[in-house]
Amino acid sequence: MNIRIALAASALLTASAVFAGENPAPVAGNKLDAGHGAKVYRSACAGCHDKGKEGAPRLDRPESWKTRSFASFSVMENHARGGFLKMPPKGRRPLLSDRDVADAVFYMTQRLEGGKTAVPASAEQASAQRLDEVAKRGTRVMPFDLDKTTHVFSKTAQGGIQQVVAKQGTDAEQIRLIRQHLAEIAGKFAHGDFSAPARIHGEDMPGLAELKRAAPGSLKVKYSVLERGAQIEYSADDPALVDAIHRWFDAQLSDHARHATEGHCEHHSH
Repeated sequence: MNIRIALAASALLTASAVFAGENPAPVAGNKLDAGHGAKVYRSACAGCHDKGKEGAPRLDRPESWKTRSFASFSVMENHARGGFLKMPPKGRRPLLSDRDVADAVFYMTQRLEGGKTAVPASAEQASAQRLDEVAKRGTRVMPFDLDKTTHVFSKTAQGGIQQVVAKQGTDAEQIRLIRQHLAEIAGKFAHGDFSAPARIHGEDMPGLAELKRAAPGSLKVKYSVLERGAQIEYSADDPALVDAIHRWFDAQLSDHARHATEGHCEHHSH
């Protein structure tokens, strides 16, 4: 994957009472607090992003983030919370809540974009209860560990690319389970069987009805292996079907907000 956001590579301070006494607060449905995020940033992120430690992009140099997809709030939040490449989860501050992380990312995006960066709708629309329910259903359908993997949904002009990758390249078991599952559902999708996502997200999932009704051969489904997982590429000639794929992707990004990010069509390898 080309996204290489190195958020909070190490914490400067040990866990303090400021955060130790807080209960995790869901991000969804709550207004993010840049002021609180600034405090989190200074305690857990500044050590790397103020001085560019280990190649981390500096917060005072927006140009250093241009190839790191900083404009995507969901990508930054997911990586800051779960870790990615050299970035440890939560900047090695396990007592930080998900809300603390979201506030810190909000503060950073506000700084990088001059106060213009907005939280994507998917992060605001899905309630904490909905996210919990979807994650619970997902464990019954998907064999891999959601906390050890990342879903990436990239829309294209022809449809889209759905990828699932292990957060750690050495996690052979998760990579095996990802490939097993995606190969299985790709075969089913190609024959109009979308029962797996319906069990997770519900029969009223946006775009799902159109995909299920697609005429044989009108929806092309291609499975392929990635270095750290696998992907399914969807394409169609019918604009209405392409729109259904895009709405289906949006629904998954919303429901999997804790474990998914929006990608770009060039991200085909990991």
